[in-house]
Amino acid sequence: PKARIIGLTLTKSHTQWLHNTTTTLITLLSQQLTAIRILYLHDPSFTRKLKAIQERQYRFQNTMTLVLDAVRPSTELWLSELDDGQQAILRKVKWCNRMSQPAYLGIRDAALRYWPLIADSYKLLSANLGRLDDELEDALDDEALWTGRRARPKSVGKYVPKPNSKGKAVYFFKDVRARWIPGVEQSEEEREEKK
Repeated sequence: PKARIIGLTLTKSHTQWLHNTTTTLITLLSQQLTAIRILYLHDPSFTRKLKAIQERQYRFQNTMTLVLDAVRPSTELWLSELDDGQQAILRKVKWCNRMSQPAYLGIRDAALRYWPLIADSYKLLSANLGRLDDELEDALDDEALWTGRRARPKSVGKYVPKPNSKGKAVYFFKDVRARWIPGVEQSEEEREEKK
């Protein structure tokens, strides 16, 4: 049987694969953030640690591409933020690689300058990956979803977004016009009394 999850029609095995892959990505991000945090210039094992960070980034990128290919047809708009996050990380890694050349900063200085910036993008991406993982886990735990029975109304809108201090921008693709009418709406009785 198939079910509608995160704006996609998925089988249970595909949902399980996507959940496992997302969990792997979250683990890789956690390892990356820890490794970047302890990276410093005069460490005798600097080169070895940097190589491990780069290899982990390569694994992360390949795995992330698989997840993005799987969720790209989704109707859920928040999933497009995963692709945006991946593109931001790719741009920063590319810039770090360019600045690593001897004519610019060199490997050590570029790594110390740019990998913490890449880590900031990892943090932003990990929130969306966590949400995806939660949605998939909830779907896997809901047996009614996979047996073909209708879902209970309580379980339909299970995800409750957390408020954050950053406001969201709203863009309109057509002209939107509105008119502000000051005052309070009056009842029929109040209008009759004024006449």
